Amino acid sequence: MSSALIVWIYGLSGVGKSTIGRELANFLRGNQLGVVEIDGDVVRDIFGNDLGFDLQSRQEQIRRIQILVKALESQQSVILVTALYSNEALMKRNRELYTNYFEVYLSAPYEILCARDTKGLYSAVMNGETKNVVGADLEWNPPNTYDLNIDTSTTSANDAIAKILSNIKFMFLDKHHWKGL
Repeated sequence: MSSALIVWIYGLSGVGKSTIGRELANFLRGNQLGVVEIDGDVVRDIFGNDLGFDLQSRQEQIRRIQILVKALESQQSVILVTALYSNEALMKRNRELYTNYFEVYLSAPYEILCARDTKGLYSAVMNGETKNVVGADLEWNPPNTYDLNIDTSTTSANDAIAKILSNIKFMFLDKHHWKGL
């Protein structure tokens, strides 16, 4: 049996990770593919929200996601991970850990993210109500390496999904004889 296809979608808060991941999962399921969704916020909930949002906690969060994905990798499915954190060493580890891995970096200008601010994180930092928000008061280090970069300020969710599908179809899905895309 082949390994799962891991599609790791990441970027700052408000860039569209959850929306694109959820819609991509729905499309794949509609085409008879098994899909497991792993959202960073949900993983936090599963572990009882025992981590903060400081740098060390964020690294531990990604480590937990990596362990979960590794446990699921033997399944004949697509594992969609949506998580904020971008750390070169952790992302490099993903490439070492997983057989069929595709990394999608979603980006948008900071002004657009602040305007979207669906969780109110950026405004909370600006108002002094919270801290440890990556891209606001915690430094964001854009990745140097990824398989696909999509600027969500100029690309719709549907177009982003089409770009992802185009890449994973030729890179992985055909190898696994998954049809319908």
